[in-house]
Amino acid sequence: MLKIHKPRPHVWRVAKDPETRLQYYNWMQARTQAMYRGAEWELTFRQWQNVWKDSWHLRGRDSDSLCITRKDRNKPWRRNNVELITRLELRRRSNQTRWDLARE
Repeated sequence: MLKIHKPRPHVWRVAKDPETRLQYYNWMQARTQAMYRGAEWELTFRQWQNVWKDSWHLRGRDSDSLCITRKDRNKPWRRNNVELITRLELRRRSNQTRWDLARE
């Protein structure tokens, strides 16, 4: 028999609000991925949350969905070095970076 698990906000450490909890786990995942890649991470959860403040509902996997990225990839993840862009734009930038590296 398949058990269906219901949300249990009374045991959540971070927040009782499901959206804030989801944001926190997304922040932790982004921070962990950055550290795994060797990038410095200086964004607190509150700073990260403020970046997404009015655009949280626009994130996703479509090319016109928003994602967070660094303006300068040589600098750490910090408030003045991050921006929200579409996934399509991120892909274009990544391809341009690869192209530039291949030409060197």
